[in-house]
Amino acid sequence: ENCRFDQGDDGIVLKAGRNADAWRLGRSTENVVIRDCDMVKSHSLLGIGSELSGGVRNVWMTRCRVSDTYSMLRIKTGPRRGGFVENVWMDHCSGEKMIRVFNIFTSYCAQWGRFPDFELRRTRIRNINISDCTATVADYGILLEGDPLLPPRDIHVKDVAVERVVKKFTDISNCASVRLDGLSLGAADAARK
Repeated sequence: ENCRFDQGDDGIVLKAGRNADAWRLGRSTENVVIRDCDMVKSHSLLGIGSELSGGVRNVWMTRCRVSDTYSMLRIKTGPRRGGFVENVWMDHCSGEKMIRVFNIFTSYCAQWGRFPDFELRRTRIRNINISDCTATVADYGILLEGDPLLPPRDIHVKDVAVERVVKKFTDISNCASVRLDGLSLGAADAARK
């Protein structure tokens, strides 16, 4: 809490080991509270993964700010990670310029096609909550790209406001039980939505 970060990679990132070593150890990252922090330039305000094979759960981020980022909340995993992400809350956070406000990306590393899949293990993602957050400008508001074989589920986005969206406010695929409440765009974007 009460920290200021200025770097070019993830602002605050939670990890829990990678692949076979993490499966063997079976230790999760859990019961994490992050509050009242400021980021200047980062890949994410809060990143989870992609090394999350031991599992990440019970995470709360509140009253944090970022100036320039790829995502405010980004969960990233791939078909070889396994593990889980569950019970995540982000509220009362704000950002200025970003690519995505909230992003789930389940094909991390697979998109490059240069790593063989010796053992496939899907990541269970559930009970992810983001509320009362604001952004000045974003390419996407909510971009959720789930795994069709194990879709993220129980996702709730409430009262998220973006002044200007460049591409699309919501783009959701391969997710189950997604609830969107009280999303709002700035006046110019709302008129052309």
